[in-house]
Amino acid sequence: MEGSVAAWTGKECFEWAGHVVGDHYVALGNILAGPEVVEAMAKAFETTKGELVDKLLAALEAGDRAGGDRRGKQSAAIIVVREKGGYGGYTDRYVDLRVDDHENPVQELKRIFRIWDLTLLTREDPEDIVKIEDVADKIQEALKILGFYTGEVTGKLDEATLKALEEWMMLNNFRNKNGEKMVIYGKESTDF
Repeated sequence: MEGSVAAWTGKECFEWAGHVVGDHYVALGNILAGPEVVEAMAKAFETTKGELVDKLLAALEAGDRAGGDRRGKQSAAIIVVREKGGYGGYTDRYVDLRVDDHENPVQELKRIFRIWDLTLLTREDPEDIVKIEDVADKIQEALKILGFYTGEVTGKLDEATLKALEEWMMLNNFRNKNGEKMVIYGKESTDF
């Protein structure tokens, strides 16, 4: 049956072990602080708005706050697959991030995800997007400080400003994907 989920926690698992089954998800674990961990994860997953990755990160954070792994903290990871969801549409790995050794791994995973989200995912809310022409002066000022723009700060979006911005974005790999073409400044570019 599509959308159905199942879980089973065996009797030989280390305490505390268990699961919560919800609509299209399972929150589970073993060697946890207690049942409150999976309960918090389930609640966060159900109440968080956004994509699957947002719900999973919220569930990890909620489980961590509820006591998490009773052995302590060390690592955290998240993987979300989506057909051609990876960089440039070349893979199905929409999000694939891990923190192998950190004193606060869930928060570090969230920090890394924010960078991933800004630089590699295309999921901006149209309400949050500003026209590049409206911030041309700020772009020129920043690029001038960084050494990419040598012209005067005029606040006018000219070819020199766009070229400097594109060079900075390319060097830092700060460009979002849109299928197989990159979208920069509201125009499609295939020069990458």
